[in-house]
Amino acid sequence: MDVQNMVFRPAALVGTLFGVMFLAAADNQVLFLLLPTLQRHFSVPVATVGKLFSAYSLAASLFLLLAPLSDRWGRVFFLRFGLLGFAVVSFLTYHVETYPQLFWLRTATGLLAGLLSASTASLVGDLFPYSQRGRVMGVVLSSYFAAMILGVPAGAWVAEQWSWQVI
Repeated sequence: MDVQNMVFRPAALVGTLFGVMFLAAADNQVLFLLLPTLQRHFSVPVATVGKLFSAYSLAASLFLLLAPLSDRWGRVFFLRFGLLGFAVVSFLTYHVETYPQLFWLRTATGLLAGLLSASTASLVGDLFPYSQRGRVMGVVLSSYFAAMILGVPAGAWVAEQWSWQVI
């Protein structure tokens, strides 16, 4: 899909991109609260559970090296693929039974988060004129802080009410 020829409503697009980044940030940030729960659930040392963050971050940064592929296949394709992948990995994570399964699913989530971050920033650059880009990126990137303010407490509440898998 050629984004240059797309017709879009700027406010709806900014809201959507904010939501995408909120999802990726909240998914990563809520894991901090779950460290003790995951340690007990999988009967592994907390240092082992901490490796989930390293795997996530490494996978996200590795995808950023592949981000130029979106120049060829399109930002919207990568954004849709990333969101679909998040849904699939979330479903699989709900059914995880072992720590190694969780480790590889969190690595996949990191890869998808890198894909979503790169696609979101690229779309802003492609679709908004230079004079608006800073303001739009400020709104979209404020989703990181909104995820900490709203997403983390909501995730903690959900985990407490039901289970860590529901998040």
